[in-house]
Amino acid sequence: MKRELIKISDVSHSEKIRQLISESIKLHVPIEVKRAKKILQKIYDYLEIKKTAKSTDLKKYFEVRESCKNSVRYVELVAEKLITKQPLVCEW
Repeated sequence: MKRELIKISDVSHSEKIRQLISESIKLHVPIEVKRAKKILQKIYDYLEIKKTAKSTDLKKYFEVRESCKNSVRYVELVAEKLITKQPLVCEW
């Protein structure tokens, strides 16, 4: 039900993707790159985004740590990135 609310919300596709990734992959828990790509592809398909998932796509939404153990590549989501439509402007 929460996924449906995210899908129909007025936020950008990027924000929807970030929220759904957060629901599917826990922070600070290494996950195989192959599995992360499958999860991301399911999210793209669910949101009807015609795009092929790549593990590097996760870097658009999260700070990521990559590792390799026994020839298996892992990715770990470290922190969410701030997603804005316009660049932030600081006035001093």
